[in-house]
Amino acid sequence: MTGGSSASITQARQLSPAVAAVAANTGSDLYATADEQDKQALRLLDPLSFIVARRESNFAMLTDPEIAGLGAATGPEGGPQCATL
Repeated sequence: MTGGSSASITQARQLSPAVAAVAANTGSDLYATADEQDKQALRLLDPLSFIVARRESNFAMLTDPEIAGLGAATGPEGGPQCATL
């Protein structure tokens, strides 16, 4: 995350003392969550020294066998039942 409009830099400068105060009182790293598509949030966080620490993906998986088409299968001998495609 680099660059940013002058408006986001001004907002970041206004928030900077608050972020510094929170950081001083927590005694640990601060984390923020922002969607990578939210360019305004990213431009605001960049001048506050936030960096991308990790990326996550969310996947929705159907678990209802009637909807997902999963059927019961036998696992290893004596083991639990497993779902199969």
